[in-house]
Amino acid sequence: MVGGVGSFALFFLGISSVSPAHPTQNVICIDCDNTIYRNPTVEKEIVRHIHKHTLKNYNLSPKDADELHHTYGSTIDGLTATQSLTPEQLDLFYDQVYDLPPSTYSDLLPPLSHSSSSTGYSSPPVLRLLSALSSSPLYSLHIASNSPLSHVSKVLSNLGIPSSTFDSIITPSSSNGFLTKSSASFYDALPSSLSQSPILIDDNEKILSIASSHSSSPRTIVVGRPPDTLHRALLLATSSIDPDFKFDHSLYLKSKNVIDEAAINSATFNSLRSSLLSLPPPFNTHLKVVDLGCGLLHMLRRLTDPTVGVLSSSITSSSIQSLEYHAFETNPTLLPEILSSLSEMGFTTVSSSPPYTFFKEVLAPAAKKRLFTPRFFSPPPPSPPPSSSVTVHLHMQDFREAPPPAATENVHLIVGSCFADLFNPDELARDLKLLSSSSPTLLYFPITYKGMTLLSPSSPPDASLSIPSDTHAMRMYNTALTTDHKHNLEPSLFTSSLTRFGAKILSQSTSVWKIKRKLHPYMYDCMLYFFGSTTSSLFIEGNFSMRNWLARLRSQEKDITVYNTDILAKFTGVTGDDDTGTRASTATTHYEIQFTGPNRVTHVPLPPPLPPLQPDEITISPICSLISSGTELKIFNNEIGETDAALDSTIESMASSSFSYPLTYGYCLVGKVTDAGSDSKHLLNDTVFSFSPHSTTVTTKASSVIVVPPGIDPYRAIFLPSIETAVSLIHDAEIIPGERIGVVGQGLIGLLVTAILTHQRFDVTAFEFIDERQALSAFLGANMVLSPATIEFDNNLDVSIEVSGVGAGLQTAIDRTGDGGRIVIGSLYSKDKLALHLGMNFHRSKKRLVASQVSTLPSKLQQRWTKKRRFDLSWKLIGQLPLERLIGEVVGLDEAQEAFELLSRGERSVVCFDLKRPLKKK
Repeated sequence: MVGGVGSFALFFLGISSVSPAHPTQNVICIDCDNTIYRNPTVEKEIVRHIHKHTLKNYNLSPKDADELHHTYGSTIDGLTATQSLTPEQLDLFYDQVYDLPPSTYSDLLPPLSHSSSSTGYSSPPVLRLLSALSSSPLYSLHIASNSPLSHVSKVLSNLGIPSSTFDSIITPSSSNGFLTKSSASFYDALPSSLSQSPILIDDNEKILSIASSHSSSPRTIVVGRPPDTLHRALLLATSSIDPDFKFDHSLYLKSKNVIDEAAINSATFNSLRSSLLSLPPPFNTHLKVVDLGCGLLHMLRRLTDPTVGVLSSSITSSSIQSLEYHAFETNPTLLPEILSSLSEMGFTTVSSSPPYTFFKEVLAPAAKKRLFTPRFFSPPPPSPPPSSSVTVHLHMQDFREAPPPAATENVHLIVGSCFADLFNPDELARDLKLLSSSSPTLLYFPITYKGMTLLSPSSPPDASLSIPSDTHAMRMYNTALTTDHKHNLEPSLFTSSLTRFGAKILSQSTSVWKIKRKLHPYMYDCMLYFFGSTTSSLFIEGNFSMRNWLARLRSQEKDITVYNTDILAKFTGVTGDDDTGTRASTATTHYEIQFTGPNRVTHVPLPPPLPPLQPDEITISPICSLISSGTELKIFNNEIGETDAALDSTIESMASSSFSYPLTYGYCLVGKVTDAGSDSKHLLNDTVFSFSPHSTTVTTKASSVIVVPPGIDPYRAIFLPSIETAVSLIHDAEIIPGERIGVVGQGLIGLLVTAILTHQRFDVTAFEFIDERQALSAFLGANMVLSPATIEFDNNLDVSIEVSGVGAGLQTAIDRTGDGGRIVIGSLYSKDKLALHLGMNFHRSKKRLVASQVSTLPSKLQQRWTKKRRFDLSWKLIGQLPLERLIGEVVGLDEAQEAFELLSRGERSVVCFDLKRPLKKK
């Protein structure tokens, strides 16, 4: 409402209506001016026209006209009360006051625009939420304005909002006697629900106080001034957010920094640290860092931390002597907290005008005192501790908008925490390339969200309360981030873009936010606010109750786990990383992985090859290999009971070896053919898959490899055997459309079974108790992901595929399957003593247990299917499924022990070896 007090308020009006809405609908009436849009230019133009009209026709000064508005709620109501206007005079007022030039409307700020900030959150378009409300049978939208219909229509048109979004547009006109919202009679024309009061959204509290007189017990929500908007008003109207919660950027960042610090992957950060400290002269003395979204300077704190930072180590190694830190931040409201953080860290102000400059000297930790000094030796005089200087330049602007040359020349490190997922990957990679064009540059992007958020314990849907499953709710959240906010939740797209612009990926590891309500109360409330404000449109379109879902989440105090990726890369010219080890692929000595005993694995040297190659042999330069989390992990954990059994009777190189230590094992390797015997030259330079152990070189028969189809990345191709196993399990399950399917266990094979079935549009319920696997399963499309202990579930599955690897998982599969259903067993239990409950109820149920093994095709399929056809299907699926998301860690051969321990503890679902990665010098 033009000339209002500038704050939104929601009023719930208890009135009757001449046009009753559906009894179950929530009626929302929205004001137009300064509510559905906010633009001071439009408001000033209307006020200017009011002043001109009242001066010309009633000899009123601008001050007198404004006083009428203040006293009566609108200028036209004041004129009517004091001048006894005729219908012709009223028509003239609206015609002249709202005769605005077209350029005025074209300057309106569309509500569909959105902005990002360093908080990692951006406000979605209002148009999306209005569209969802308009199409929902549970809501009825209306516009109630003091402005004429012609003006409202022009506003909607220029904002890109179809007038059909609203069930009615109520404005002053000759047909209703030019009623305005300052008149009590106006509210008799408003639609109302038979079950509850309508909601009026307006910016004029005078108007709303008049409206409240029409309800015996009005409920009011005052939304406040900008940055609050119509979007927030609608969220409150739909109970999508807590009206008592106030989002504060500074408090959010303070809470988030605590979570970030615990989440940052130490392996990737240590790689960054080593790369920086290994930079050659002159880069190793003066380090320049650009922080693209500094927030409250968490990255500065970490880089200068006396324990883990680069300065403390550089003092010991006499390397980096000064750090020049350029911090960019677009949110001006954070400036006071940023200045406070710098003061807290001990910085003194050098320049208090933009760009702000701060300085401090960092002293090295004093050396430890000797516990004993012989009396006949004089202790050397103490030397002054060396120091490094840190200079911070604070730029309160977007790093892309004409950054000062001092911030972009000779940059050694670019950092962006919780940053990369907010941008188009190609555009961000291009901007990074421009920033690093004049010098060798490292790129460090920790806490890059990868679209996986888990609520624990995960709950199924509750139809009686219109609550979706937690799995579905989080899928809607990620969908909204992608479609409405334009976030990139695929880190692989960003790394691929970096590679295309000439960068090399040095390290990529998982980092995990773990948010508990009691330990992180404000961060917890922020996440609920994000869930509600981001996902409200999809909840409304699905006829779900956000209020009830959030209430369940709060009452059960579910843990929130968010999965991110820490990325370290470099543009051509950075040599520090290459100098830290010996490149495995060109080393004189080659290595392979060997299991030396229970829970022990290492890399051992290979004997030199015996030239020349036989006619049917080839040499492969390996690129990568995948650790089998099934058989291979059982070897590591000493869980293979049949030690005299062949490693694999279907793989020639393993048929004569048995499961006894020490042994070499592995069967998921991809590399390039670099040499070939006389009969195998056709394979030269081909990328091939080999059923070979993890090794930096492979010599094998040409007939034993499979050529990787064009367009398949090596890091996808290593999944071939696992995909084939998953296909084999699905074939053995004999699934038909419409069946209720459960997959028990979401290790690698279970995840792939889930991925293939959901890719084929089957509804899958997955059972898993490890958090990361639950999150991956949800990402891959499982309809529900539940803990095996979940009680609120109808145990009536038609078929269960069991790939848990534990006896309790097999029991879960049996118990969750309905009478007459099938349980396909994919796990190996050769050593385990299973305590299964197979009593009278089981025997009466007529459930069928089916053993599955990938070595042979099911007998029913052998007339139509061959191994080749199954491989062809597997390659097709490899090209279609989001397999890169499954890889939790990529390690070198010299990190084998740590890799298998991660898998054994269930901290990662998939780990693979980069067989081109340099081995660390011993």
